[in-house]
Amino acid sequence: FHDKDKWVKQIGEVSGDLPVVFVNKYQHPSLYWFYNKKPAFTRNGVIYRRHQYDVWPLEEELQGKQVLLTYWGNTDSTRVLETAWGEVYYYELEKYCSFNRLSVKILEKKIQSVPGGQITVPVRIMNPTHRTVCLDCPCDLPPILYQSVEDRDRNFYHDRIQEQAPLTSFEPGEQILLDIPVKVPEKPGDYLLTISFGSDILGPGINGPPVKLLVAGPPS
Repeated sequence: FHDKDKWVKQIGEVSGDLPVVFVNKYQHPSLYWFYNKKPAFTRNGVIYRRHQYDVWPLEEELQGKQVLLTYWGNTDSTRVLETAWGEVYYYELEKYCSFNRLSVKILEKKIQSVPGGQITVPVRIMNPTHRTVCLDCPCDLPPILYQSVEDRDRNFYHDRIQEQAPLTSFEPGEQILLDIPVKVPEKPGDYLLTISFGSDILGPGINGPPVKLLVAGPPS
């Protein structure tokens, strides 16, 4: 009735034997896996939430492999597939990588600043898995460290963190402490701040919980 079997099979005709990576939808890889009998994965962004696909080791197993990355919505991809559920933009990646399995924890429970300020936030980056996470391996989606600020209306504002120490790889259980420069919103208010890894196409991911960011007082 909802043409679920049609659109996943249409994507399967394009992907062939390649694993398919979806974005911010646990239902889509589940349907794809069920109807096509082929594994699929979804990479969650900071605007979404964690779920079962973050528990399974699928992200680890896909690192450095060739995949078909699908995106519902307009992107910079010139490859568009017309399906029973609408247009799907997609990328054929030779070496896929994503980094949601790393933990990035802000080491302050609450942060205060003035509008438009520049602050330094202490964070701990850790590899809680049993496999090495490589940040400088050959990859079509090189890692970018992002700050994400969410306001009370659930609007998100993302910025690349420009000044950061070069990161190579994290062995199982390895952790480092970093001071991360953060841009403070221009408008006073209560926000949530997240630091996470992402990439140009995927945007910031989910590496840890947000902390409160209180912006008040005169502009800096």
